[in-house]
Amino acid sequence: GTRTPKSTKIQIVLQLQLYGWMFEELFPDTPFKLHVYTGTGEIEEVEYDGGVEALEHLARILELEALTTEPVEVVGWTKCGGCGFREHCWPRAVSGDELGYVSDLQVTFAERLIAAGISSYPQILEQFTEESLAEFYANGKKVSESNRGSARKLIENVTALTTNKPVRRRDSAGELIALPPEVPAADNFVMFDLEGAQPDMELPQIVYLWGMQVYGKEKGEFRGAVAGFDENGDEQGWFDFLKIAAELMDAHPGIRFVYWTSYEKTAINRYLGKYGDDDAGTAAKVLDSLLDLHPITKATVAMPIPSYSLKVVEKAVGFERQVDDVAKGDESIVAFTEACETEDLTRREEIMEAIRAYNEEDLEATWAVQQWLTGLGD
Repeated sequence: GTRTPKSTKIQIVLQLQLYGWMFEELFPDTPFKLHVYTGTGEIEEVEYDGGVEALEHLARILELEALTTEPVEVVGWTKCGGCGFREHCWPRAVSGDELGYVSDLQVTFAERLIAAGISSYPQILEQFTEESLAEFYANGKKVSESNRGSARKLIENVTALTTNKPVRRRDSAGELIALPPEVPAADNFVMFDLEGAQPDMELPQIVYLWGMQVYGKEKGEFRGAVAGFDENGDEQGWFDFLKIAAELMDAHPGIRFVYWTSYEKTAINRYLGKYGDDDAGTAAKVLDSLLDLHPITKATVAMPIPSYSLKVVEKAVGFERQVDDVAKGDESIVAFTEACETEDLTRREEIMEAIRAYNEEDLEATWAVQQWLTGLGD
């Protein structure tokens, strides 16, 4: 059967389902299909369910509108990030020490805690030991090492929040979890960050800036490979990146490319499949040299923050941004869209310079977090 494309946002799917139901009501027994034009430039079919899911959502909206008091809803950093009601709910969650403020606390588990009479994260420390919390995770089943690990991490996260101080994580034997030796080992590292558009947006799934800069005993200049604006611009940006990466690896044999979360690694693999490697196998070498700070940070330290996104972690370690023109990744995408659409070459260069400056601060922030992590072992 036809499957809904994974890249398509649920709102778009529901909208199409509703259109299908309306068409069916107006023109019964008339065959039709639903299609979506994806960000990759493809037209894919969306399976029609008779409008059932869309109508269920509309019914839920009507139920919520009829309520005289607000329903209980667990907040979450990712869940609430793009919500129009964030300014209403989030400050209240912060001031009330709500469970959803705790990093990586799943909504379903928070709902179980609320059902047990626990509505704020300080109550977790008041009412649970690590062992009893592991039993709560097990939910009537035999307590596993996974349950104990989840309980330990949650208590560490809550302790960090309640004390407003970082807490070094410990393993099952109570020993501090050490940083991987490669984090502080070398004299120099390449900080590595990409700016790109996702496939569910109007732009195709491309990387429009490959940003790199050497930090350590020798601080290098910012090196950015920028995609061109013609039909071959994406490929040109990829091979410009490989050229710069090869130069950096030649100048610093064995250097690691440090990044934050999986986007950079995923993008390199995608472009390898799309355009291939250069003759020197530079892309493969970069893949072998990658060092993702995000899982290392989460595994070694509980921080008094609601999310381990770079923008949140960097503030917690004392890094302050100076560039205001592009404040975050989605604004970078909006700016690049304008650069693609404008015929004013001066304006286009101004936009790309702002994106470069934003990317350069991402690199500096990543280095600041790495330095902070290294200092934890002092």
